[in-house]
Amino acid sequence: DRVVTPMIRSVVRNVVGSEIVVGGQRRATRVMDLVDQRDAIETTIERLVREEAIKAGVEVNQLRFGESVIPPELLVARRRASVGGSRRRRGRHDSR
Repeated sequence: DRVVTPMIRSVVRNVVGSEIVVGGQRRATRVMDLVDQRDAIETTIERLVREEAIKAGVEVNQLRFGESVIPPELLVARRRASVGGSRRRRGRHDSR
């Protein structure tokens, strides 16, 4: 635990705070990627954790995320964009 837990935290911070590969393209990681691109992030983190664990003499069998906690402000903004887009497609523009 003294070796593995800090290593996993470090790798997660580095991956979530940098870049992921999505659809063959490398791009900056966004908060909503923890929901939308969960598989890509899990795969990247698992690969890096395995590499680091081998150095420490530890074998990692599987690594999975629990539920991601996304701030409600980001979820509301996403929902508004979704509702606004559907209104435009239906031709209902509010001029308020």
